[in-house]
Amino acid sequence: MFFEKQRSSPSREWTSRQRRKVDGGLNQLASWVGDKDFLTEDRFTLADVAAGAVLGYLRIRFKDRSWQQEYPNLKRYSDRLEARESFMTTIPTPQTIKDKIV
Repeated sequence: MFFEKQRSSPSREWTSRQRRKVDGGLNQLASWVGDKDFLTEDRFTLADVAAGAVLGYLRIRFKDRSWQQEYPNLKRYSDRLEARESFMTTIPTPQTIKDKIV
């Protein structure tokens, strides 16, 4: 979706289909997290690293997507993960892509 929206004539149908996939993923992740501190078990695991990376990516690449308001439990979960030293020292930053999108 990131590259598609940079095209001179983005496909609305394609973008809508991809957005439905992202929305479905967020809905399921919110369901799994619920009000827990961690995604699985009662401790920080690789599942939390993966979920935190996805949510961080969405924060950077899709700032217009209001998932944090729609899923307050995911925002709380993501904020807690991002407060960890391992997340703070590896915060992704958006790069400028200058290659032409075809």
